[in-house]
Amino acid sequence: PWVQWHYEAAGHLVFGSFLLSSQCGVQPGSPLGPLLLPVSIHPLAWSLATRGRQGTRGRKLHISAFYLDHGILTRRVEAVSEALSLLLAPCPALGLTLEFSKSELVALTDAERPDLHEFCAPALLRDLESLRFRFLQHNFNFLGAPIGCATHCQHTIGKKWRQHNLVLSVHLP
Repeated sequence: PWVQWHYEAAGHLVFGSFLLSSQCGVQPGSPLGPLLLPVSIHPLAWSLATRGRQGTRGRKLHISAFYLDHGILTRRVEAVSEALSLLLAPCPALGLTLEFSKSELVALTDAERPDLHEFCAPALLRDLESLRFRFLQHNFNFLGAPIGCATHCQHTIGKKWRQHNLVLSVHLP
């Protein structure tokens, strides 16, 4: 009830003499904003996490985890493709879209899959503007944490350490 009360009428943003009506999405500055997406997709995230377990239908995923607006699905490409289709189906009704430009497809094997286009949206395989191939192998970051070989992890942590030291070396007046 409180969320409905908070969002049933448009919020207004004042910028100088301009009044801007906020009629779509979370209200700017709302403490509920960061929680509304996870709450809205929780039933779906739960169904993906339990697929193929304890008598439920569907292909089981190794990992199905979500944190705020980040998610990770792992298993063979067929199972991930099936889960991704289930994830995308209710998005329009919830007013959500998956940003393929912010998504990555990572293979944890050297085996080539020439049939990937049968399982994945073109925008997930290639950046549609630059046509750059977006398929990664072995190494990736999830929520800022490096996952992969020792070289990738050391490189990523080293880069973050250098950035951290740079910030600490700045002297404020």
